[in-house]
Amino acid sequence: MSAEDDTLKQAIINILSGPEVMKIVPFFIKSQLIASNHFAAVCRHLKEGNLKVKHYSAKPGMAYYEAETDTFYVDGNGIDAWRKALIVHEAIHAINDIARINMDIATSEALSYVAQAQYLRGCLGSVRQLVSSNAKMDKLFELAWSLATTLQIGKTPTEAEYDALRVAINESPEYLGTGASMTNFDGVIFAN
Repeated sequence: MSAEDDTLKQAIINILSGPEVMKIVPFFIKSQLIASNHFAAVCRHLKEGNLKVKHYSAKPGMAYYEAETDTFYVDGNGIDAWRKALIVHEAIHAINDIARINMDIATSEALSYVAQAQYLRGCLGSVRQLVSSNAKMDKLFELAWSLATTLQIGKTPTEAEYDALRVAINESPEYLGTGASMTNFDGVIFAN
């Protein structure tokens, strides 16, 4: 691992153990629980070398988690609240990979977008921050933000509200037609 990757790994650990992550209210989608204490497992696996981090600059501002290689790919140039929230989003995929919890892609992404929106609310306040010029992506963001708001004010979203987000994910250009496909969360290989 390069020095740049090590620095980025420490930045991710700091984000996932920070106070904004602790503000994420636990929630379920399709019986899958996400809670702020789950991020500690990601931090532990990063520290132990079971999860890897690679600087990824092919698409500026992007990040993704690859379950097959147990690797976060992150553009580490200028990590602001938006990129931190994207790292939280990708950490949800890592949480499910660590636990070997496979699900349809729409559910996996719904869990991630709701956590991402909650994180942004914790950092930047209640004014909607997830927006897109693409109408279908913007609908996805609007629904995730609404669910995060409902959770943050102490209410429980309905199954229909979560289902609406899952439908929006399946109709968005990023995930078009893949929502029913299954994830490949195959567990984490432990470093020696």
